[in-house]
Amino acid sequence: MWNQYFSVDGAWDYQNRNDYNVQASHIECNPKSRLCTESDGILDFGRVLVVSTRDYTISNWDDYRILAEFADLPCEKDQLEIVRDTQTVTLHMISIDKKNPKCKDLMGDETTIDAHLIDLRNLEMQRTEELEKKREALFLYSDSAKNILEPAK
Repeated sequence: MWNQYFSVDGAWDYQNRNDYNVQASHIECNPKSRLCTESDGILDFGRVLVVSTRDYTISNWDDYRILAEFADLPCEKDQLEIVRDTQTVTLHMISIDKKNPKCKDLMGDETTIDAHLIDLRNLEMQRTEELEKKREALFLYSDSAKNILEPAK
């Protein structure tokens, strides 16, 4: 149904930015309306569910790829790229105002931040493993440091 409709679910895996929250996403694209709608849900700090929806304007839809843009942000232009042959969905967050200090705080030194939409279960396992490694590293301190961190028995 590529030429009539596109729909996908997953979670964003940021390639050049550390982000430990899991952001689930559902994307639907319709060539007639020339829109791709992204609906996201993120469990922020493990307690608050933040939900957002955003419409991307489709600039290109051919037999191989869908390109859509969201340009209503002050610091970046977001580009959604869906490639049919590789079955990949990539979000390119492109910096548009590097001189603005607030934008630099948001984007860092990166010109573009990329995120790939992957299977939610794979991302949860990956993030859990990364956090476990960081937690284990906390206990590589000396015995006196461990006594400060761990409660007395």
